[in-house]
Amino acid sequence: MKCNYISLSRSNEFSYLINYREGYLRLSSEEFSLEGDGVFNKFIHLTNNAVQKYSNCYGQHEKGNQLSFKDFEDYMKEHNLNGDFKGKILPRMKELVKYSMLSVFNVKIFVYFIGR
Repeated sequence: MKCNYISLSRSNEFSYLINYREGYLRLSSEEFSLEGDGVFNKFIHLTNNAVQKYSNCYGQHEKGNQLSFKDFEDYMKEHNLNGDFKGKILPRMKELVKYSMLSVFNVKIFVYFIGR
């Protein structure tokens, strides 16, 4: 699963990490597995649409292998999955992205939130 809600812009001295309030999750066409040949299956591990669109299973579970944040929250509720996406999961994702960027850029990062 990959979450798209972030963009990065750089100038000479600063990097700007922009977190959009709404985004979507890109999902793989095939069930996750590290068993057998699963570790080499690009349709399991690469969620980019440029790769996924060539899978025979593309779009069988979700339209375009994507879910909005709201659709994902609804899915979690419908399937009785414990998890507070906007209260716990999304803030942790933002934190991890920030630390990932700080680990590779030797510049100050400004974080912006766009949307509602």
